[in-house]
Amino acid sequence: MVSANPRLQTKLSLALFFVVCVGLSLWLGPRVAKTLQELWNHRLGFDGERVVGEELNQLMLGGYRVFHDVPFDGFNIDHVVVGPTGVYAIETKARRKPKGERGRKEYHVRFDGTALHWPNKQETDEIEQAALNARTLGQWLTSATGEKVTANPVLVIPGWYVDRTGKGSVNVLNEKEVRYSFPARPSNPLLPEQIRRIAHQLSEKCRLPKE
Repeated sequence: MVSANPRLQTKLSLALFFVVCVGLSLWLGPRVAKTLQELWNHRLGFDGERVVGEELNQLMLGGYRVFHDVPFDGFNIDHVVVGPTGVYAIETKARRKPKGERGRKEYHVRFDGTALHWPNKQETDEIEQAALNARTLGQWLTSATGEKVTANPVLVIPGWYVDRTGKGSVNVLNEKEVRYSFPARPSNPLLPEQIRRIAHQLSEKCRLPKE
């Protein structure tokens, strides 16, 4: 009986191991890359909301009430601000900055009143989402408080410089402009009693459910 060559067996084992590794890499590679991209996007979104939230929290020193991640059916409103100047539904959109021709990152986005003009494309989704959030919030608060409540839509794009060439129903800002964007003399100021009623409803809505 002839015994197998140990060296040949080793080479075959290494070859088989190499083929298996290549196969797993080809199969898992795209899935791992997709998962990492999703995690990166979630982290970017989380960081953007946190930065905006920290700026909004400064408004509490001026008597405003600030609520984060207000839950609705199937989605959350990133931030809601209530104060003497009104109610604001704030949507946050964090975007990575693409590199320009000279390798420098582009950081300007233009808002013409209806659409956002990014360095590489034009979009209206963020504007429409901010407006829809404000309508939903206003309708819910009107029903919850028994009095007409209008929510003002705000879109905050952290880390970008916003060039405003037009005016629309949605106020588009970067995070540094948030604290200074509320009108000094609002057309329909809220009374202290209204603020308390609205804030109470929002506090109850944001309260964690009892297990």
